[in-house]
Amino acid sequence: MDVGLQIILSSYGWPDISDDQVYRDEIGLVMLAEKLGFDAVWPTEHHFFDYSFCPDNLQLLAYLAGCTQSIDLGTAAVIMPWNEPLRVAEKVALLDNISGGRFRFGMGRGLSQRELAPFRGIEMEESRERFDESSQMVVNALETGFIEGDGPFYVGVGGQKAVDELVDAYLTQLGRLSAVTLIAFHFIEVVPHQIIVLQVPTNWRLVFVMAA
Repeated sequence: MDVGLQIILSSYGWPDISDDQVYRDEIGLVMLAEKLGFDAVWPTEHHFFDYSFCPDNLQLLAYLAGCTQSIDLGTAAVIMPWNEPLRVAEKVALLDNISGGRFRFGMGRGLSQRELAPFRGIEMEESRERFDESSQMVVNALETGFIEGDGPFYVGVGGQKAVDELVDAYLTQLGRLSAVTLIAFHFIEVVPHQIIVLQVPTNWRLVFVMAA
């Protein structure tokens, strides 16, 4: 049996405590838990209110990964309707690598209407369906290295359909002037072979978009 510590990051009931002190005290508990031989630490994800405020537990765990040596680091949980599945898969993979395999991944649906309401375009009534769809996408991505959604909420995320739509959008915007168009961007696009990305020495990125 594992023994873990869940950290809530709450100031409710302590009217004179600052957010800064809450964070410092909770991180201190994590350091103590590791010294005492606890197996894992599990920060929650909550937003906007003093009963619990950790808006990004993956970010917090990335910090704790650098402060600890042996305790496992788990999410309790990443609330999938509030998070883009492609970004969750990326962050989870990164955290597991930099922590030396100490990461434990937990996902959740979320249950607070007052937390969900400020997230524009996401309704409480669709949170179950969003969780079912996005959680399976993330699991598949971590197992295969490839992520794609069949909808209704996440269609073509990171898949062939998304690439085709991106190519079509570029060509439409440029008026289909040529079969090969050169565009300058500040960022590197990492996508399949339809888009060829070159890095040049001037801090610009050249992206060749191949017409169908």
